[in-house]
Amino acid sequence: MLMQRSYLTASALALSLALAGCGGGSSSSTPAPSTPTTPTPSTPTPPTATHTVSAAISGLATGASITLRNNTSDTLTESADGTYPFSQAIAEGATYNVVVQAQPTGQTCTVANGSGTMGTSDVTATISCTNAPATATHTVGGSLTGLPTNTVLKVDLNNSGVTTTTSLNGDGVFTLSGAVAEGASYAVTIATANQPSGQTCSVTNGSGTMGTADVINVAINCIATQTAAYSQVYSFGDSSTTYDGASPSYSGLVADGSGNLYGVTSYGGISGAGTIYKLTPDSTATSGYKESVLFDFNNTTYKNPRGSLVYDSTNNTLYGTVSAGGPNGGGAVFQIKPDGSLFNVIHDFAGSTSNPAADGYSPRGALALDSNGYLYGTTFDGGSSDDLGTVYRINTTDPTSSTSYKILHAFQGIVSQDGSTPEGGVYLDPATNTLYGTTLYGGADNTNSGTVFSLPTTWDTTTVDTPKITILHSFTAINGDGGYPIGTVVLYNGALYGTTNQGGTYTYGAVFEQDLSGTGGIDGKGYTTLYSFNSSDSDGYKPTTGLLLHNGLLYGTASTDPTNVAGTVFKIAPNGTGFFVIHAFAGGLTDGQTPQSPLMFDPTSGMIFGETYAGGAHGIGSVFRVAP
Repeated sequence: MLMQRSYLTASALALSLALAGCGGGSSSSTPAPSTPTTPTPSTPTPPTATHTVSAAISGLATGASITLRNNTSDTLTESADGTYPFSQAIAEGATYNVVVQAQPTGQTCTVANGSGTMGTSDVTATISCTNAPATATHTVGGSLTGLPTNTVLKVDLNNSGVTTTTSLNGDGVFTLSGAVAEGASYAVTIATANQPSGQTCSVTNGSGTMGTADVINVAINCIATQTAAYSQVYSFGDSSTTYDGASPSYSGLVADGSGNLYGVTSYGGISGAGTIYKLTPDSTATSGYKESVLFDFNNTTYKNPRGSLVYDSTNNTLYGTVSAGGPNGGGAVFQIKPDGSLFNVIHDFAGSTSNPAADGYSPRGALALDSNGYLYGTTFDGGSSDDLGTVYRINTTDPTSSTSYKILHAFQGIVSQDGSTPEGGVYLDPATNTLYGTTLYGGADNTNSGTVFSLPTTWDTTTVDTPKITILHSFTAINGDGGYPIGTVVLYNGALYGTTNQGGTYTYGAVFEQDLSGTGGIDGKGYTTLYSFNSSDSDGYKPTTGLLLHNGLLYGTASTDPTNVAGTVFKIAPNGTGFFVIHAFAGGLTDGQTPQSPLMFDPTSGMIFGETYAGGAHGIGSVFRVAP
């Protein structure tokens, strides 16, 4: 009975489940629960095996140490032979690279089996050290000239930071103490404190890198300083009967070979428009010279001469320029006899309101004269629609001819990167028929700091109307380069020399060299800054003139100096050594002040002459002289 009930109950349950699976029965019946899925456990990745990189060092000298490096940062420093592990393990499949980071002193160590991909076991790099061969050494020497008898000169040799001093006691060939290793740097110098009394000794070819033979071309030259040989020749305003001029500006003197000197003043005279004056040797005068006015400029005609006169000995004639005045207001070129007669204008410049594009105007620099009677000069303005100055030529043998005057080059500044607004005149090299000069602004660099240029005076006129200008250097006034040259240049031994008003190491101006070979120098094109004026060295700064070449030395002036405000006269060797202040102006009414004019050597007196813009007994400028 019990078995039958159990069977019925089981049958009923089976029927109920079947009906539910077929959708039968009540719609509110509960669905059968689903069977949960059991997750499959993950298998962990075993860690990558690592191994050690070691270095087996052999041959390391006693007391020496070596630093090794594996890959980029794992270093190992040891001081004895042996096998040493690096601290960082390397995973299998990763790379290792053992190198010598620091060699032991006097030895060379090499690495074998030091790089590769890590396998399944440790690796050992082999480090083999051997004694380095001794570096060959050589001596430094040369020749000494100009040292007075019984005078000792102490010369320093800097050998890669180690200085030895040698005492030289006479002219001739010398060899300095201390050997220099091949490939090491050396420099021969003479300390200021070791300069002989009354002498300035300069060094040429004194520095470099030692090659495979002794250095024998160092040249030391000693010259007398003669600082006492300075005197005032004339103070403008001294004349009691005439208005003798005032404030010569950028206009040096010129000699006629008979002892007479000629110059111009930019201001002063009867109308204050400037003068042409003459200095004549006179034993009755305190200074040895007597001043006379040859010509007075007039504010209503021609005025403000600037730039040195040039003397034509063949025709006994002086030529010069005025920077303003004339019928067009643009200045003029004039001629006059040394006795003051026959003043004549040979060219009137167009001026700013009279077609300046067809002519230059406002000439400021010195003229140059060739053997055929052609004058060459520059104008600060005009010459093209850009109004940026010119280089011009005038035929003095026929100045009234329509073809006498010609613009050789009109500066265009940024358009052609040829410079602009030349303040100085031009230097003529008769051997090559080439003009050299500077521009105050323009050039290839965006700094607009001026240029050095060359321009031929002869060219194929059948193909082009004017010669082609060449820019030798574009100043930047940064990184030790000069900037803004005002004076012109001088040529010596295949190189041009001049000054800049700004730039240099201290930004207060510089003396520079431009080698015409176009190679070498600090720019790879022949340019070198020889000397940088320093406001704290009492050497003057901001020079406004070019340089005088005399007996292989360069002479110049610096217009102002922050320690005495009055300026200096200096000299320097063409290699940049031996810079020396010949005279520091005191200013006031006892000395000149602010020299702005180029120096001139007079062969008759053997003296160098110059002018100051201010100072002198009346405060309106002076003429001075110094011994070379």
